[in-house]
Amino acid sequence: MGDEYGRDTQLPVFKILLIGDISVGKTCTLLRFTEDTFSDNYSSSLGVDFKTKQVEVDGSTVKLQIWDFEGNQQRFDQLAKSRYTDADAILFLFDITNKESFDNIKTEWLEKVSQNKPKSTCCHMVVGTKCDLSSLRVVTAEDGKAFASDMGCQFIDTSAKLSTNVAQMFNMVAHDVLTEYRKTQTDKESNWRNTEKDKKKKNGNCVISLLLKESQANFMSSMAASILVLPFSTCKP
Repeated sequence: MGDEYGRDTQLPVFKILLIGDISVGKTCTLLRFTEDTFSDNYSSSLGVDFKTKQVEVDGSTVKLQIWDFEGNQQRFDQLAKSRYTDADAILFLFDITNKESFDNIKTEWLEKVSQNKPKSTCCHMVVGTKCDLSSLRVVTAEDGKAFASDMGCQFIDTSAKLSTNVAQMFNMVAHDVLTEYRKTQTDKESNWRNTEKDKKKKNGNCVISLLLKESQANFMSSMAASILVLPFSTCKP
């Protein structure tokens, strides 16, 4: 449903993708946020899972549809491709105790995102997981922040086990996608107004052109009539 300006009258469901290597904590992060549960015995995703949750952000109720992709099962490739394409935000998760999971974001995961061409308004975030294991940390927060800065996005450390920054992370993402959405709606209204302005200008020019033509026609008719009634002068020899 849209209004007269072409803007949507209802907020859409915003699609958020969680991507990263196996066992970085995507499922734990998803379940901590949506169900406020945690278990050390969660098995890795069988391929794809999603859950929804509503959050209040910037005075609006925003519904998030959060997708958890294992990423290495070919039978889900087509579904994954469509999710990348229409994602409103993509979160790159890595385990702070596993440097390979961090390095793979820079290579495998960014490449996968690039290949599937998400929309230009898609927001990104780099997420370090398992920050409760700080004594085993091998990827520093500074490394995460520097990489996120290079990507032009935010970085945050989280722990699904302790529920550290998980809700804050999704609230940050919800704020970002809502901001992008509102900008899009403003652009739609602006385009509508400009189109209407162009129509009015074009119609106005047409009216002026018709009036000028009518005025010219009246002038020519008046001149012709004047010539017809002018007396002929006689020349005397």
